[in-house]
Amino acid sequence: MARLTHILRHGVKEGLVDRPQHWPGVHCAQALLAGTDLEGKWFDRTAEYEARRRGETIAAGRFATPERVVFSPLPCWSALDAAVYRERVRTLIDSLVAEGRRARNGRPVLGKKAILDQHPHDKPLHSDRSPAPAVHAASKEIWILLRVAYWEFVAAFREAAHRLRCGDQLVRFPPGAFPPAMPCALPTY
Repeated sequence: MARLTHILRHGVKEGLVDRPQHWPGVHCAQALLAGTDLEGKWFDRTAEYEARRRGETIAAGRFATPERVVFSPLPCWSALDAAVYRERVRTLIDSLVAEGRRARNGRPVLGKKAILDQHPHDKPLHSDRSPAPAVHAASKEIWILLRVAYWEFVAAFREAAHRLRCGDQLVRFPPGAFPPAMPCALPTY
């Protein structure tokens, strides 16, 4: 139930669509409500890429294979009649839609057109999440000590690398460091 709820809630919770079945891409909501399978095509991009490299002409759909996704009932609802099962899914979706509308406080959803107009590699201008910390620590004081130790290590490594480049073959790198490979000197004859 938790996984199904997560899948059905995602686009609604993020304010992208009002209902899960409005998602412009592949989604299970409509198939679950109708009691049908999802049908689509899987494109073998690797085979297409190799054919292009060989200089072959690519016909539309040549590397497409029909695929069917069959939805098995959730184990906790497997004994239910198909119509009752679909009604439970509809009730779940309705509750998630109501939850999403309350969370948005009247703000409109992004919508199908705006979703499709976005480039898949774009990043949001602002994120409500902060990046993961470089170091996890039990307290801010320990975090500061770890950061100071890291920068001292980096400074010692850079100094040793500089001395090695200047010809000091006996230079010592800080403990735990992987020194760069020594330059190869070929014998002269």
